[in-house]
Amino acid sequence: MNAPATQRHTAEERRQEIIEVAQDLFAERGFYGTSTDEIARRAGISQPYLFHVEAVSGFPSAEVRSFFAIGMLLNVIASMQLMGAKEKWAARLLEGLKHK
Repeated sequence: MNAPATQRHTAEERRQEIIEVAQDLFAERGFYGTSTDEIARRAGISQPYLFHVEAVSGFPSAEVRSFFAIGMLLNVIASMQLMGAKEKWAARLLEGLKHK
């Protein structure tokens, strides 16, 4: 009996999978709480291959950096809402967000 054939992914499909895994881990543990070993393990690849992808495609990609930046911004806004905005610009920002 033959073993089932494994599906090969294109480089772009593999890169997208790695980005999604990284985003999930960053959401769970934060950027600095996530290791490349965890990303590689969860993506089902070796850590050296992750470093290869990083060197070839510039990982973490703009998508991952944007995801992380948006998360940080949302945390800042939530903190400002809880503590109250003391600076004028912060108060205007929160007021503008209420109308969206």
